[in-house]
Parts: sequence; C-alpha cells; structure tokens
Amino acid sequence: MRMTKERIRHVSSTVLDRLKSQQLFDVTGSQEKLVDALDKVITEELLVEDRLNAEVRKILKQYDAEFDSGRADYQKMFVMVKSKLVKERSIIL
Repeated sequence: MRMTKERIRHVSSTVLDRLKSQQLFDVTGSQEKLVDALDKVITEELLVEDRLNAEVRKILKQYDAEFDSGRADYQKMFVMVKSKLVKERSIIL
C-alpha cells in the first residue's frame, strides 16, 4: 500500500469535512465512526492493487529462468500481465 494509515486517516477526515462544508453531507451520528468507515473503504480500495501486484508476481515466478537469462524483461512482462488482468476483471486502479 502506498499510503500510511495516518495519511489515509487524514484523507478520510478531509473528505468528510469538505462534503460537510459544501453542505452535501450532514452527519447525524458519530463523526468518528464515519471517518473510521471511510478509512476502511479507502484501505480496501488501496489493497486491491497490492493483491493484484502479488498475483502478477506469482504468475511471473514460473518465468524466472527466462528473466535470469535475459530472454524476457520482467518489468515489461509485469506491466503486460497486470494490464491484462485489470482489463479481464474490469478493475479500476
């Protein structure tokens, strides 16, 4: 994940504050619980790409010999496989 928990917390609070300031949102219950829920949603969304990257690395593991010998470029293959999985699964990154 590319963001720290503190940064995610800040983003969650900022989103809620902006929605409230634009009068697009009104909090009737605990604001802290709502920020916690936003934290969870943002974290889960960020983890989607982490899980996808792990899956791509696992797929590419079977081609280690080709990468080691220089017959294939790991970075290019990583991007190609990841793009293919994103397209097949309709993942929004």
